[in-house]
Amino acid sequence: MHDIHVIDGGVHYARNGDVRLAYRVLGDGDTTLVWVPGWVSNVEWLVDPDLPFTPFFEQLAHRARFVAWDKRGTGQSDPVTRVPPLDERMDDLHAVMDAAGAECPALFGVSEGGPMSILFAATYPERVRSLVLYGTMPRFTPEPPDYPWGIPPDQAAAYQEEIENQWGEGALAHTFFGPIADVPGFNEMYGRMQRASASPMMALMLWKAVAKIDVRPLLQTVRTPTLVLGRRGDEVAPVEAAAAMAAAIPDAEFRELPQGPHGLFDDAMASAILDFVCGAAPEETGERVLSTVMFTDIVSSTELLSAQGDAHWRHELCP
Repeated sequence: MHDIHVIDGGVHYARNGDVRLAYRVLGDGDTTLVWVPGWVSNVEWLVDPDLPFTPFFEQLAHRARFVAWDKRGTGQSDPVTRVPPLDERMDDLHAVMDAAGAECPALFGVSEGGPMSILFAATYPERVRSLVLYGTMPRFTPEPPDYPWGIPPDQAAAYQEEIENQWGEGALAHTFFGPIADVPGFNEMYGRMQRASASPMMALMLWKAVAKIDVRPLLQTVRTPTLVLGRRGDEVAPVEAAAAMAAAIPDAEFRELPQGPHGLFDDAMASAILDFVCGAAPEETGERVLSTVMFTDIVSSTELLSAQGDAHWRHELCP
């Protein structure tokens, strides 16, 4: 149970040809916000009370109509035997938006979902109200000297080996979550999420496909109001790369979030997204509401809190 309650429409399926794509709608706000997920996802996560990032989604759904979906081959969507290129996956997003009645929503592209969001906004500007990008880059491999960011070949090989050998056991937990991955029980939880999100082979195929993404030529063509979010400590998408991407998108706004790992979804991020997408929140009235809050404990949470500080511990995690 959480102290923010939102309307949950349950899991539905959109169709793109023969492929069925799972999506879920939370909330009933005036503004629709469509989440374009990263590497892997599962729409069941949104309402799982045992997962620490659920309050983040509820916070978004408290003010917006929040639509989440699973890419083909992941989560509750149909399995596939190959990773389609970005333009085909963009058509999947189009199908989900149509099925969910999202005529002109804001897009929230995270990590590997960022380039697809950029492609969609550049291709269908009339269908995108605004664009929010977090923890993402137009290209995820370096191309010196003009593009120094991304995962170098030796590091990519090490990551691939970890995916092959540890998928379902918390593969790449330290890469995405930093010291949070050292909390006892975290790898078990993250491994369960991985097993529910993609098969080992699908996870590896998706990871390899990331190296082929490059939407840099499209950045100058984006005319949608855009907010780029980044944070120091992100090993996947360095804050300098996020700032450079924002500078390349006409009139884009860049905002630096509090320091933390790539998978940190905190109150600061939720507030930045909602303020940009929905406008500033109305001032609180003088009426006081009594809420019931249930506390739970994570082993060694006190030690981690002491090491990381309040801002880091008030987090909701997402791959």
